[in-house]
Amino acid sequence: MDSLDLCNSIRMEFEGVIENKIPLDVFPAKLQDMVLALARQENYSIEYTMASLIAAASTAIGNAVNIRIRGGWVSSPILQQKEKEEDEKLQAVLQYTRNTFRLFDFSEEEIFQICECVRYFVTNRQALSVNIHIKRRTAVTQISLKNFAWNIAFQYNISRDVTAQFVMQTFHEWFANSTIDTIRKNLRTTTGRYKIKIDEHIASITRHA
Repeated sequence: MDSLDLCNSIRMEFEGVIENKIPLDVFPAKLQDMVLALARQENYSIEYTMASLIAAASTAIGNAVNIRIRGGWVSSPILQQKEKEEDEKLQAVLQYTRNTFRLFDFSEEEIFQICECVRYFVTNRQALSVNIHIKRRTAVTQISLKNFAWNIAFQYNISRDVTAQFVMQTFHEWFANSTIDTIRKNLRTTTGRYKIKIDEHIASITRHA
């Protein structure tokens, strides 16, 4: 064991790495040193830094190497990174949804319902066809709700037809007298009276907030 390995071993014991069974020892000594230095000097979470290093490594490896997990199950590091990014994107969109409707004093139950509709919408590329009970607020206009739906659909390149169905199904009390065709034609509005603005970067802004 060289001096760096010995130093890392002592620091890992001090930081509680061994006690908490954090597998920091799978990294090369120099990376262990970097992780421990960030934890000590910058108060970075060891688990967070390790996850970032693994993500960077999987991107660098790409599809050059595959991992045989069990039997015939073979996975590519880049695919696992893509799944991680998609999950982060979904969580950012859901957080945008919560933040948006909390501004208008929607109940947590209503926000939960809207989030589940959004989750289904972006995952299955169709509207969730169940009874949604969202009480209409006069402060929230049709324009705002269509802009909200457009902001989300834009992140996933979802068609206008499917987005219009999402609007109609999720916010039925606002659009009871509207048609899918009418909603589809006017999904994106930047003029008029509205409180939810068009924003193409909701996922990236929320993730880095």
